[in-house]
Amino acid sequence: MKKYSGGKLNFPNENINPQLKDEAYHVKWAEKLYSLYVTHNAWIPATVYNSLDENRAYADGRQSMEQVKDWVLGKKAQPKDVSAFDAEGFDIRGEETPEQKRKAWEAIDFSPVSVAPKIWTTINEDIRSMYYEMAVNAIDSYSVRTEEHEKYRLWFLKENRKWIESQQLAIGIEPQEPEFMPENMEELELYASTGGFKVPYAISMEDLLKHTFDISEWDKEVAEKVRKDLFSFGYAMIQEVYDKELKRVVVKYVDPKYAGLQFNSKSNYKNSEWGFELQFMEISQIRQRLNMSHEEA
Repeated sequence: MKKYSGGKLNFPNENINPQLKDEAYHVKWAEKLYSLYVTHNAWIPATVYNSLDENRAYADGRQSMEQVKDWVLGKKAQPKDVSAFDAEGFDIRGEETPEQKRKAWEAIDFSPVSVAPKIWTTINEDIRSMYYEMAVNAIDSYSVRTEEHEKYRLWFLKENRKWIESQQLAIGIEPQEPEFMPENMEELELYASTGGFKVPYAISMEDLLKHTFDISEWDKEVAEKVRKDLFSFGYAMIQEVYDKELKRVVVKYVDPKYAGLQFNSKSNYKNSEWGFELQFMEISQIRQRLNMSHEEA
């Protein structure tokens, strides 16, 4: 652990011949990422990371009651040179010590009766009943120009509709009734904001993502775990992975406690260049994957 917590490990040089990126190269990556993980220099701030388990316990209503016992019964640990008199000068040598008080109250059930699980269940049920809609917007300059062009082309048709239809009739073309014609600029902007002029490939990507979430059983398991993490400590992670059995991309839940992204002081992680997840494997899996003996694994 001293090796990984010392902060002296570096990422390997990426600007090398891909054929030279052998086992040793990938080991260096893994070691550097693991060192960032154990020193809390990846993903969420260390102050939040250190309280993940505690916050999860509170959300589930299974938090430690030691603090409450300290409030009610007094602290377990007492200084050795306890004074025989209190601050007001009264003799307290005959009073029970905190240890004696705790022993006398051992029969009391200090199990927490928390409202947090009830609040979480209510929130979860409300969200589960909501219909979620996924939207994809192309933000490259070509797509933005194309959508803007289509928007103002429709406005031009609206403003000059009678003249355009008269010209079409003059050359023998039957005017077509448009699917949508805005009455004013507000309607045009509203139609645009709801994806009315979206480029075809953005619509296709929406369909692909909806399909990915659907086959990942997002609503059954992944989404609930994500909501629980957001409820417990305000962070959540998912990863899109290729499922070799299904032969398609699926959405997988990632536990923030065992994962990381490149640290960003703004905590938005939009431009992270790397990310990782720690996976725990059984010895038998290591043996099979690397063709090792039990002792080697």
